[in-house]
Amino acid sequence: MTHRRTILLIIACLLAGCGGESQAPQTAESAPEASPPTSDPCTPGSGDRLLHVPSPDWRDQVVYMIFTDRFHDGDPSNNDMGKGEFDADSPGHFNGGDFQGMIDKIPYLQELGVTAVWQTPPVLNQWWSTPYQAAGWHGYWAVNFKEVDPHFGTLDSYQELSHQLHCNGMYLIQDIVANHVGNFYGWNGPFNPDDRSENFYLIEEGHTDQVAPTQFPFDKIDIRDPEHLEINAYHWMPEVTDYSDPYQMNYHGFGLLGDTNTENPLIIDAFKDSYRYWIEEVGVDGFRMDTVIYVDPPFWHHFLHDEDGIYPSATATGRYHFITFGDVLVPSEPVRTDGEEKLLRFFGTEEEPGLNSLLGFPLYFTVRRVLSEGQPAAQLAYRLEQHMAQYPDPYVIPTFIDNHDTARFLASGGLDAYRQALALVFTIPGLPIVYQGTEQAMTVARPALYEDGGALAGSGRFDTQSEPFKLIKDLIVLRRGNHVFTRGSMDVLAGDVLGAGLLAYRREYEGERVLMLMNTADHTTLVNRLDTGTGPNRVLDPMFALHHDGALQTDTEGLLSMKLPARAVLVLRDAGEGEVQSQASGGVSFTFDQRPGDEPLERDFVLTGTVSEPGAALRLIFNGNLDTAGHFTA
Repeated sequence: MTHRRTILLIIACLLAGCGGESQAPQTAESAPEASPPTSDPCTPGSGDRLLHVPSPDWRDQVVYMIFTDRFHDGDPSNNDMGKGEFDADSPGHFNGGDFQGMIDKIPYLQELGVTAVWQTPPVLNQWWSTPYQAAGWHGYWAVNFKEVDPHFGTLDSYQELSHQLHCNGMYLIQDIVANHVGNFYGWNGPFNPDDRSENFYLIEEGHTDQVAPTQFPFDKIDIRDPEHLEINAYHWMPEVTDYSDPYQMNYHGFGLLGDTNTENPLIIDAFKDSYRYWIEEVGVDGFRMDTVIYVDPPFWHHFLHDEDGIYPSATATGRYHFITFGDVLVPSEPVRTDGEEKLLRFFGTEEEPGLNSLLGFPLYFTVRRVLSEGQPAAQLAYRLEQHMAQYPDPYVIPTFIDNHDTARFLASGGLDAYRQALALVFTIPGLPIVYQGTEQAMTVARPALYEDGGALAGSGRFDTQSEPFKLIKDLIVLRRGNHVFTRGSMDVLAGDVLGAGLLAYRREYEGERVLMLMNTADHTTLVNRLDTGTGPNRVLDPMFALHHDGALQTDTEGLLSMKLPARAVLVLRDAGEGEVQSQASGGVSFTFDQRPGDEPLERDFVLTGTVSEPGAALRLIFNGNLDTAGHFTA
């Protein structure tokens, strides 16, 4: 604004394109090539900047999400504007991070292996909110959508960040807001729907010199002024009290933020103008779009698809897949798709298309439930199936284990669950996002990352030798080095229904097959005759493993049986046919008088039959848990 166990996963995959982008039918692979520059702007001293580059194939990218003010302080001279808004020891104040800090840490990001940076809104923000006794250091309390906040640098230093990222083969995603501005108005008495001006007041009058936004028409914020009322830039409604009411979600505010009237053509045009500016002047390559769920879908259609909208503007700069992933922070109930259905509204329709991507919150919430809370692995198996089935293009749906709007995964999940969640994100279709500090196993949601940032900062936070950093680095190398993970189809093979245990999926691309096995439980799980879909006697070589060593092989029926240790993860490549394994001599066989059905058993039952070796020592395994298996003699 957090889960835990061991999973068996197996993967099969078919080619799936990046299509579905209404603003441009071309993918990055088919878009027209940009004309080569007459000189290399990335050569030191060239005097030029590389701001506009073709869109990448977003399926191949890994995004690093940065809180600009909390990342790294590259230029201390812009920290304090003398308004009481800066305090490096306070979580509610500006702390000092800036564009130069991001530029300085590009080598760190490259060492990790990420290819794009998503940064929080860089626009001029409210420097102090009297009611909250806090500054808009986070970027979501705008005063002017077309100005850089000087705490972060200048337009020139923002352009330099874009240039340096592009010259290093990386991309820039800017966080944007259209739903609201800062905390500027409220009511100091009851709200009267028949006279919204009654008890209305401007919050900062007499407190700060930022009484209202400075950009037209957002500066027309006082409903008591006839000129402002006629321009109608805001909804001027009280806070949402019922989040199930669509009217309140679209027309009421939250907190004390000025809720913009996104049905007003003047406001739509102002937002198009504001955000085209950052594409054209800075060369941003995509937008993450805040609070999308609070804005009615027609706004997003016009904002993105009008002739003067965002997609045409991006296309004019050579960006044929300008990614726009929106924030619709909703879960899905177990084995339901209510969350996905809410997201689908914002993709729009064929007649009125909307965004081309949305943050994968339904999957995020299910990952936490299963991996850190111990819910049945089948819930995650189901959610993975819906991830593939529900979205127009699941290969560009951002996937993540935490972000700036959620608690850290490690705030409640253990390290083994954290490792499993990361392994999942990097081996399924989607656009993986790493939130700053996740690569250092941070447990606090929004602390400063840099070493010299005051009381909130920690030493060694840019440690490229830490185990979590190296884990994510290895997973990025695995993903980006194998198209089976970025383009392959996915077949979910197994998910334990009764609790934590086996999760398995298979992925396949151009003849390459990979199996992902995960044990979400804290006990050893029996993998019993799993149909891998790879065929008989196939050697399965590990590409990545946690808590397990060595290759495996399917049997003569193409089935896999094994002990999967607690919290193990196995990514296995089908390495071809191995030697036929002879059946073990002297094996014990059973003939049951009556076998139980496939449905879960809710009461005791009697199992009778014959065994080929009377007196054999046997084990009775309950729900796949080998650690609690009972010993008996037939």
